[in-house]
This record gives sequence, structure tokens and C-alpha cells, in this order.
Amino acid sequence: TDNRVSVDDVFDVVLATDVIYTEEHVSPLAACLARRVAQTGTGYVMNACRHAGLLTHFITEVIARGMHVQMSAIERFEGEDLAECQGGHLHRDLP
Repeated sequence: TDNRVSVDDVFDVVLATDVIYTEEHVSPLAACLARRVAQTGTGYVMNACRHAGLLTHFITEVIARGMHVQMSAIERFEGEDLAECQGGHLHRDLP
């Protein structure tokens, strides 16, 4: 069986996580989302914000391709101090 994705395949939901490391990843990711997310679909990109300029560039690229952007940040748990970060990753103590 051939399980490869056809050039015409689109999806109702596309998930991507931790995919933007440098400027060279921004345009191809935006182009992939524009091509693969169905007209009524949703793409979710979860990414550590290593550099604010990368996120701004990605949002600009996505909007330029006619897609809408809704952004949200991690929410703090009551009493939680999120000041400790290492290498772009948030460290939380597990309950």
C-alpha cells in the first residue's frame, strides 16, 4: 500500500510542535500550512519562543498566505513562578 501524502491532500487539523529554530524554517512552514490545512481546517503550531523576531516573521508569513492567526501563551498555575527557563524550555515541577 502506498501511504504517501498526495500533492493535493489537505487536512482538517495539522499539528506542528517545536518546528521553528531559525529564519530558514519560517517560510517553508507557513507554505506547508497554507497548502495542507483545509479551507475550514485549523493548524496548530506549538513552539518555544527562542527569538521574538522568528515568531513575528512566522505570523507575517502566515497572514500573507491568507490565513488567520490566534496566539496564546502558557498560563501560569496559581502560585507558580515561571521565571526559571533553560534553553527556551519551561521547567515545571510535576504534582
